[in-house]
Amino acid sequence: MKTTLLTVFAAMLIVSVAAANDVAVTIYNQSFASVKENRTLRIKAGIDTVALADMASTLEPTTVHLRMVQGDGSLEVLEQNYRYDLISSQKILDRMLNSEIVVALKGGEILKGKYLGSSGESLVLQLPDGGIKMFNSAEMTSVTAPSLPHGLVSSPTLVWLLSSDVTGTRQAEVSYLASDIGWHAEYIGVLDDRDEKMLFNGWASINNASGKTYQDATIKLVAGDVNWTRPKPQPVPHGFDAEYGSKMVTTVSELLTITTRSMFEYHLYELTRPSTLANNETKQLALFDPSSVSVVKSYRYDIQPKNPHVNVEVSFKNSKENGLGMAIPAGMVRLSKLDVDGSLEFLGENRIGHTAVDEEVRLKVGSAFDVVGETTVLESKQEKKGGLDEKIKVTLRNHKSQPAVVTATLLRGKLVELSDVEGVVEYRKIDANTIEFTVPVAAGGETVFQFRAAYGR
Repeated sequence: MKTTLLTVFAAMLIVSVAAANDVAVTIYNQSFASVKENRTLRIKAGIDTVALADMASTLEPTTVHLRMVQGDGSLEVLEQNYRYDLISSQKILDRMLNSEIVVALKGGEILKGKYLGSSGESLVLQLPDGGIKMFNSAEMTSVTAPSLPHGLVSSPTLVWLLSSDVTGTRQAEVSYLASDIGWHAEYIGVLDDRDEKMLFNGWASINNASGKTYQDATIKLVAGDVNWTRPKPQPVPHGFDAEYGSKMVTTVSELLTITTRSMFEYHLYELTRPSTLANNETKQLALFDPSSVSVVKSYRYDIQPKNPHVNVEVSFKNSKENGLGMAIPAGMVRLSKLDVDGSLEFLGENRIGHTAVDEEVRLKVGSAFDVVGETTVLESKQEKKGGLDEKIKVTLRNHKSQPAVVTATLLRGKLVELSDVEGVVEYRKIDANTIEFTVPVAAGGETVFQFRAAYGR
C-alpha cells in the first residue's frame, strides 16, 4: 500500500497531556542514558488520567520514577501504561478490518464499504450491496477512516491513572532510563617530523537512536563501566512508517566547553550550556583543547615461528607535565603525520581503555616496513613430565639508515627456566609467562640471539 494516502476524521484524545521542559540527559558508555524531565501536570481532584507524550521509544517502563517538585496536596500513581504502538497507514488499516472506510479513485469515483483486508499492492472492499471490489494501489488516491483506532499513538506515551486531593497544575520531575543512546570518545594525534611530539585532541561522539529529540537539554557524559542489568527489550517500533523509511542525520556541533569531575568511581563530563540532541543524530563535541604531548616511538617483536612482523608503537604518559593530566575515556585513537608536501597522512589507529592520570598510553600503530624479524626453533624436546624444552634463535634485521632498538617478547606458556642466552645482554622476566629482550640493531645490520627455554605443563 505504498502509494495510499490514508486520512482520519477524528482521533481519540487523552485528557491532560503534560509537555516536557528542563530536560537533563546523562549518557553512559554502554548505550543507555538517564533522562530527567520537568513536566507540568494538570490534575483534577479524585481519580484522573494524565498522559506524557513524546517519550523515548526505547524507554524502560520499569525504571520510570515520578517526583513532585512544586505544589501542595497529595498525588499518587495508581496505574501506569506505556503506549508505544505508533500510527502508520498500514496499522490503521489493520485495525479497521471489517469496519467501514471510504476509497477515492483516480477517476473521481468515491466508494464506501467494509474493509476486508489487503495483500501487497491490493485492497479488498465489500460494497453495501454485498459485492466484493478489489483495487490496485495505483487506482486509488486516498483511503479514509472515520476515526483513529483505539490504542495507536503518534509518539510513545506514558499514561498515568492518578489519585489526588487537589485540582490545578503541579510541577513534577519524571526520570527514566532509555537505551540506544550512548557516547564514545575518539582521539586524533598528529606526530611531528621527528616522531617525538604529538598534537593530541579528543572528541565525544553522542549517538541518539532512542526515538526522541531532547530539546535544549543539560548534557552529562559518564566515563566508566557502569553495571546495568538491562531488562528484556520491549518490541518497540522506531517511530517511522515502513513506507517512508528513516534517515540518519550526522552533525558536528560548534565548540562547547566541557568541564570534568569525579563521580563515585567514574568520571563525569558536563557541557556548560544546554544543547539539543536530535533523534537519529550523531553529535560531536570537543572533550579538551589540543595538547602538545611528548611521545616515544618503539619497536616490538613477538617471538613466534613464521612471524616476520615487527610492530611500531607510540606511547606517552598521561601526566600534567606532559601536557595532559586528565581522565581519558576509552576510545579510538587515530594517528597521522604531515608529509613533506604538507598533506596529512593516516598512519594507523588503536583503541585505548579508560586511562587515569599519570598512567601510560601505548598505541600499536602498525608493522614496520624496514625492520623485520625471524624466529627459528633449533631444538624441541618433550619432557617426561609433560613439559617442553626448546632452543630458539631470533634474527632481527634493520634496513633503515638509523639504528633501532627492538623489544622482543617471549610468551609461550608457563616458563620454568631460561638458560644459555647468547647474543643479547639485556632481558627481564615480566611475569610467570613472559620474557622481554631489549635488542639493539645497527642501521643496515642485523642482530642474532638465541636461548634455551623450558616450559611446564
